[in-house]
Amino acid sequence: MKNILAKLPLAGLSLLAVTMMPHSSWAECPCSKGASPVSPHIKQAIPQRMMPQQMMPQQMAPRGPLVSPPQISAATPPGTIGQTYYRASREVPADKHPRIAMVDIIAPGATEVALYNINPHREEDAVDGFENMLTNGLWQFETKPLIPGVPHIYKAVFKFSDAPGAPETVRYVRLIPGRIVSLTY
Repeated sequence: MKNILAKLPLAGLSLLAVTMMPHSSWAECPCSKGASPVSPHIKQAIPQRMMPQQMMPQQMAPRGPLVSPPQISAATPPGTIGQTYYRASREVPADKHPRIAMVDIIAPGATEVALYNINPHREEDAVDGFENMLTNGLWQFETKPLIPGVPHIYKAVFKFSDAPGAPETVRYVRLIPGRIVSLTY
C-alpha cells in the first residue's frame, strides 16, 4: 500500500484522502442544533469576555422588509447635453487657436440669439457671435480658448420677438475644443 501511495501524484493523494474520510465528519453544523460553535476544549482556553454571543434564529431574521433605495435620475436639459460627442462636428479653421470652440446655431425666425458660459469661474459670460446673413437663421459663435478640465457647457437663449418682456427659450450645448458643434432649435 505504501508503494502505491508513493507513486500517486499529490492531487491523487488528496482525492484518496477525501474519499476515505468517515462520513461522520461531514455532519451538519452544531450551531443549528443549539450547540456552541466553539469546542469545549477551546472554550476553556478563551476567557469568557472574549466568547461571541450566541444568536438565536429569531435574532438573525431581518427586522422589517428590505426596501431598495429609490432610483433618482435627472432628465437632461433641452439641447445637446449627453449627445455632443455622438453628433457630427467639424474642425475649426486652421488659422484659429486649437482650443477654441465654435457653435453654429440654426434658429429660423429668431430675432436674437445669445450664448452664455454657465461656468462661474470663467471671466466672460457672453460669447461673441453674429447672425450669418447668407444663410437664413444661422447664428455663429466663437469662444475664447477653452481651459482643459473645465466643463464646457453653454446656455443658448433664443428670442423670437423684439417686444419688451418677450418670452425666452433656453437650450444647453456642450462645446468641444477645436471643433465646430451645431445646435438646431
